[in-house]
Amino acid sequence: HLSENQTILENRLLKNSLYTGIALGFVGLVPFIFNILVARTFGQEILGSINIAISFSLLITVFITNFFGTSGNKFLSEYRGSKKLQSFKLIFLNIIIGPIIVLLFICLLLKYYWTYFVSIFSLEFDLFIPIISYICARTFYIIGRQIQYGVDLIIFYARNEIIADIIIITLIIIMCFYKTAHLVIYSFVIGYSIFILFSAFTLLLKYKSFLQPLKLDVDYKFKPILIKYYKYGLITMIGIASSTGSGYLSILFTAHFLSIKDAGLYTAVMTIISIMMFLPRLVTQVLLPELSKLFGAEDKSSIINTLKSFFWPLFFISLIINLSIYLFAEDIL
Repeated sequence: HLSENQTILENRLLKNSLYTGIALGFVGLVPFIFNILVARTFGQEILGSINIAISFSLLITVFITNFFGTSGNKFLSEYRGSKKLQSFKLIFLNIIIGPIIVLLFICLLLKYYWTYFVSIFSLEFDLFIPIISYICARTFYIIGRQIQYGVDLIIFYARNEIIADIIIITLIIIMCFYKTAHLVIYSFVIGYSIFILFSAFTLLLKYKSFLQPLKLDVDYKFKPILIKYYKYGLITMIGIASSTGSGYLSILFTAHFLSIKDAGLYTAVMTIISIMMFLPRLVTQVLLPELSKLFGAEDKSSIINTLKSFFWPLFFISLIINLSIYLFAEDIL
């Protein structure tokens, strides 16, 4: 019986990894096409200017989405595993309401201190509305992704992601064809907004089905649940933002201390390097909700077996990739 459950789990992980891999392939394709087309159509100066605006926006969203989204992903999965209805609903509400409140504060802050941010981060003054739009759309794009992983709707996420990315790529091509550089950033905003609408529709459609197995909490107390949620969110925010955020900061620093053109060149190179993060992103996106669900169900043996089954394949694949890069570094460069 245990081996049968483990086989079902491994098959589900394999299926989710496949869907996630396809979705991440499209995610990676967007900045790759964007950097090439914008650089060739408008030049490195314009590419740098747009990427500075995007990096500034991403630096803000990485804090919000990791505080609310990553933590929400974990606890939605965990309370599904432990079948706690009220706890699940509380986290679901917080993962949506929390970012709205923070975004309102950030929008007001940017509005009143926009001139200061423009001078410090080498931003274009006229990009205020596009940047605000991008920050809001990007935040709920990530939140929508995290919720869908938290409630095991990965196949629906993959579909929504692919549709949104195809729309973004199509809009980038159109903007470049008509040479409307000032509208390029709206390609992302529109694509993310469509993803949000599709994801909202998916969640409304499936809401009752993922609530059905859950039961009323025996000892429900909202305060300890929220403390755990925010504590985990704070830790993950600091950890992930300090690593991911450094990449966005490096682009902003390049523009500030060197030039916008250098920032454009730097972002183009960073896009190629980011392809190397495909495997770690795939594994973390698939494993976090699944392990959290098993943790909530107190199924420690399945957690250990799952980690064992993932470790060696990942180790050998990583070893082959890293050795190949080391041996052929000069040819790659």
